[in-house]
Amino acid sequence: MPRTFPRSSPKKRSARLGGALLGATLLLLGVPSPLPAAPLCPGPVSRAPLLPPPGSPGETPDGLLDLARILRDHPGGRPTGLAALSRAETLLRALPEAERKRPDIRVLRAERDTQLVLYRGFPGGMRFGKRAEKNVDRALRRDPSLARAHLLKGIALYYKPWFVGGSVAKALSEFERADRLSPNDPRILSWIGVARHRLGKPGARRAMARVLALCPRSPFYRLRATSFDPRISHP
Repeated sequence: MPRTFPRSSPKKRSARLGGALLGATLLLLGVPSPLPAAPLCPGPVSRAPLLPPPGSPGETPDGLLDLARILRDHPGGRPTGLAALSRAETLLRALPEAERKRPDIRVLRAERDTQLVLYRGFPGGMRFGKRAEKNVDRALRRDPSLARAHLLKGIALYYKPWFVGGSVAKALSEFERADRLSPNDPRILSWIGVARHRLGKPGARRAMARVLALCPRSPFYRLRATSFDPRISHP
């Protein structure tokens, strides 16, 4: 006898499709991860950093996520980057349940899932895209003052197709909200410049000039300021 399964609602199917398409778009475009810069002004990496020893001060979810982001495009660094993501997940899962539901922790979980979309590729990373969006939405419902959550939401809106809710104009609104909450963050400012340039709005070069004033020695931001192209690999 054939097995039957309950059909999901159109709203849920559309949400799942949006998450999957976001992940696929990130992968196909080869876009940078929407994680905060590590360090604040990213520069060249001369050699692949090593994982911090277990239990050391550097072994924090934030530190491991930053390390994974740096290593993603470093020659020979991907295995260590994946190990850093795995260790970050272990630390996040070890938190008491009440802490795991804190808005700031949900943002860290969303950042980890976004990295896994980029590391795993298609189709292995697809399921992480929707999970990242869900954690960002839940974080913002509890604490709308989280600048990083607005940044992540804006990047999702920037890349999602219009027919599942994507919008560069809405993305710019999220980036500018993040800037008001966390002024002078070069990553946020650079996304404001990228979105304004894409929309043909004034202020794109002014935003990039602010980025370069904060990070004058960063080759990453120098390149982004001249190209306005978010599809540049992080160092």
